[in-house]
Amino acid sequence: MITYLTLFTTASVLGLSVSDRRNLAAMLGISLFLLWFMGSRVNVGCDFTGYYFRYVNTLPGLHLGEILSRQEPGFELLNGILKTIGAHYMWVNVCASALMIVGYFIFARAHINPVMIMALLFPVIIVQLGMSGIRQGIATAALMLASVSFLKGQRLTTALIILAGAQFHSSAYMFLPLAFLAGRRVNAMQIGAAVLLLSPLAIYLLSDRLDVYTDRYVDQTYGEVTSKGALVRYALIMIPQVFFLFYYKQLRAQFPQVYGLLKLFVIISFCLLPVAAYSSIALHRLNFYIMPFSILSFVYLSHAIAPKGRVLFTRMMPPLAYGLYQLFWFLTSSHAQNCYDPYNSFSLLIFAGG
Repeated sequence: MITYLTLFTTASVLGLSVSDRRNLAAMLGISLFLLWFMGSRVNVGCDFTGYYFRYVNTLPGLHLGEILSRQEPGFELLNGILKTIGAHYMWVNVCASALMIVGYFIFARAHINPVMIMALLFPVIIVQLGMSGIRQGIATAALMLASVSFLKGQRLTTALIILAGAQFHSSAYMFLPLAFLAGRRVNAMQIGAAVLLLSPLAIYLLSDRLDVYTDRYVDQTYGEVTSKGALVRYALIMIPQVFFLFYYKQLRAQFPQVYGLLKLFVIISFCLLPVAAYSSIALHRLNFYIMPFSILSFVYLSHAIAPKGRVLFTRMMPPLAYGLYQLFWFLTSSHAQNCYDPYNSFSLLIFAGG
């Protein structure tokens, strides 16, 4: 626990102290550290063993026809390449982490206070997702990357990046309608048009997984599964989204270039209320896609509404909220205690002669 809290605190202090004009060195340093921290972990993350045995059972040789016929061929191709060249399993995590970090880096650098954005990604998006469910971690990073193209009005690029992410976790297809909205004014009519136009394509692309998702999240064929942590994370997501309703005019006036993106994900966040009431395990999946954009709202709000003389105090609110969440998670979650603590790394084992 101390390892993770120390890293988050250090990154948050950097986020409060490093100016936007001098963030490149800090961002590169954080990214390189994360590549080691995420990529070289051993027996860290609740899905570590599952992915390890998946790699062990992967046959060497690039059987491209078979790989491309599978539901999520991107991850299968990554495994196949590494297994064929005889790479250790650690390199699966290194390569997956590299893909995620590229998404984090470009996403954060496209906005104000990128170091703080990276810090706020750490407790959930990096630790709970990127260091466990690496397939959805890559898909989430792809959505973050696609949002940068969204801001530039590049519809085709936005769609292609989302499609690429869906090759690692097919749930990302749900966000394909966002491509239609790139470069357009975000309102209820535009969102409705995007959903009507591109949802059939998204459903078609998801078709191989729809039965699985229906059994798991709707019919609950495998038994009723709940995730109390998902409700806590959703509450964390909603903190800035609620404040957005009161301060949207300030955000629109000061940050017009990102206002449409923030507004879009505020709407999506509120639309998840019925999901939260119906299936917390479905909410668990969706939270990861929405949280990076809630973090953006938090950071932009902390700049837009800070009163004179209390700027630092206001900017401390996002890391305080995420820091308290991380502490609460480690103190109350068996997953945190069993899957993440203590942290260990292949490089540390080699250094120790283990």
